[in-house]
Amino acid sequence: MYEGLHILRQDPWECLVTFICSANNNIPRIKSLVKGMSESCGERIKDQFGHFYSFPGPVSILELGELGLREIGLGFRAKYVAKVADIVVRNEIDLKSFRGLEYEEALIELLKFPGVGDKIANCVLLFSMDKLQAFPVDVWIKRVLRENYLNDIDEAIPDKKLRDWAQDYFGEFAGYANQYLFHKRRLT
Repeated sequence: MYEGLHILRQDPWECLVTFICSANNNIPRIKSLVKGMSESCGERIKDQFGHFYSFPGPVSILELGELGLREIGLGFRAKYVAKVADIVVRNEIDLKSFRGLEYEEALIELLKFPGVGDKIANCVLLFSMDKLQAFPVDVWIKRVLRENYLNDIDEAIPDKKLRDWAQDYFGEFAGYANQYLFHKRRLT
C-alpha cells in the first residue's frame, strides 16, 4: 500500500518558508505561492526539460520584502516570511547547521522564528533536518490518533501533548509513523 514511501530531505530554508506558507492553506495554493516567489526572485534555470526558477534564498526574499510577498499573494504570511529572511540574513544563520543539533535544541531554535509554531517546526525538522522522531500534528493526524489510539479520551488534547504521546508510543522513528498515518487517513 505504501511501497516507496520516503521522508524528504529538503533544503532547510526552502522547507521553512514553504511550511510558513502552508499555514491555513491548501496544497494548490501553496504551490502557487512557491511558484510566485520563485518566478519573482529565484534564479532562472534551463535544462533539457525547459526553463525553471530556483527557490529564492533569504537575501532575495529580503530584497523582495513584505510588500512584494503580499503582491504574490502570501497575505498574512508575508510578514513572517520577510521577518524570517531578515533574521537569517542579519544573523548569518545557517539553517543546515540545525541538523547537527539534538531534536529538542533544534525545535527550540525553530520556534524562535516568527510564524513558526510546533507543527511547522516539526515539519521542518522531519523533512529537512533528519529528525525522524519529529511528529507534526495537523487536523488529519489529530483525527487518526483520536480514532485509532486515543478514542477513550473525551476531552480535547493539546497538540503538544499529542506529539509527546506519539513520540513516546512510536519511538525514534515517529516521523515515519506520522507519514503512514497521514497518508492512510487521506486515502480513506
